[in-house]
Amino acid sequence: MNLVRLPEAIRRAVEAANTTRLPQTVYKTSETCGWANTHSLARVLDHPKTRVHVTMLGARYFPGACAESAEQEAEIIARCREQWGLYEKKT
Repeated sequence: MNLVRLPEAIRRAVEAANTTRLPQTVYKTSETCGWANTHSLARVLDHPKTRVHVTMLGARYFPGACAESAEQEAEIIARCREQWGLYEKKT
């Protein structure tokens, strides 16, 4: 098995985060062959001897991040709020 170096693990985490739209954490333990990545809630990250380097978010993790204008961003956010049942508090 080849040793996975940090830059390669980060590249893999970015690719996985963009594909799955889930945050990916780059970590290392005595049982991994170098650095590895997993979703950010994996139990392995809770182990006291796990060394965590970074958590990567996908390019489209935040709604509206890909908008080309403020109006388009507002439309995207409004659609997400409607879809997820999130509404602003009215004071």
